[in-house]
Amino acid sequence: MLVDATINGNAFKSIHFDIWSAEDILKESVCEINNPKRTVQDGTFRNVKHSVRDPRLGPLNRHTKCETCGTKNCDGHFGHIVLSEPMYHPMFTSQLIRWLRCVCRNCTCMLFKSDIVPDAKRVHWMSIISKGSNLHTKCPQCGIKPDKYSWCKQTLQVLRNGVMYHVDDVSDHLDMIDEAVLTRLGMSHPRNIVLTVFPVPPFSVRPPLLMGKDLIRGEDDLTYRLMQMLRMNLRVKTMREENR
Repeated sequence: MLVDATINGNAFKSIHFDIWSAEDILKESVCEINNPKRTVQDGTFRNVKHSVRDPRLGPLNRHTKCETCGTKNCDGHFGHIVLSEPMYHPMFTSQLIRWLRCVCRNCTCMLFKSDIVPDAKRVHWMSIISKGSNLHTKCPQCGIKPDKYSWCKQTLQVLRNGVMYHVDDVSDHLDMIDEAVLTRLGMSHPRNIVLTVFPVPPFSVRPPLLMGKDLIRGEDDLTYRLMQMLRMNLRVKTMREENR
């Protein structure tokens, strides 16, 4: 996530969290990660480019330097994985459905009757704005009755009138949202809920399991998950290329 802090004197006045966009992830990244090979051999790291232990992400141990900034005490740098298929951010599926209900797919008109900032906690704003009593039953601009949208927990997909709504169509639908409305509500664009690029955190976030001072016993759980993601991503890419 993107963090924006406002400092008043020596104290924080406010802090704002946004979903990290693909553009911001690529801007912060120092390299693409696409190699799922294991990087630990005989208790030490192998220098494997584009792997989850790419030396450009930070020093591999206390004796080496970071290949990106050239220091030993580097806190690390982010990398990125380019996803073979877009996927939904699992933490924001309810917000995704609410936004789809608020935009006419036919003419891009916003369907809520009022977008006045609710007198409630910020976390509840979207649920209040998108509730049925605040939405038009017919689009005020084109007169078409809005479709019904829901989240299928079994397939992890968006349903439109009970039928799977393709992720590319969902992205196009979200792009119809009026930027002025988002600015007025102080919200980030929900298009970022659809992920096309995944951030790979630096080594300081996922340190290896050590035996003694330098002998590497194994990888952090998060690193293993990243390796599994890379293998699955390559499998999906191969299936697409073979039209399977």
